[in-house]
Amino acid sequence: MLARLAFIQPYVVTATIFLLGVGFWVVYRGPRTAAGCDVAQRHKVRWLVWSTAILVIMIDIASFAPRFLA
Repeated sequence: MLARLAFIQPYVVTATIFLLGVGFWVVYRGPRTAAGCDVAQRHKVRWLVWSTAILVIMIDIASFAPRFLA
């Protein structure tokens, strides 16, 4: 059933990589105000972004693996 959507796979992968880049930009840019969030919260958000990025990249690689292994 999902095989019918295979033609949009490169676009979905491109969108996920773009959105991960936006997420990293938001997390690692400088603080906008002097009353920013505390350091502990910032570390939690960075861990969340990194773990999500690793998971998404692994899923993207796994989705393209059959094309290269066949």
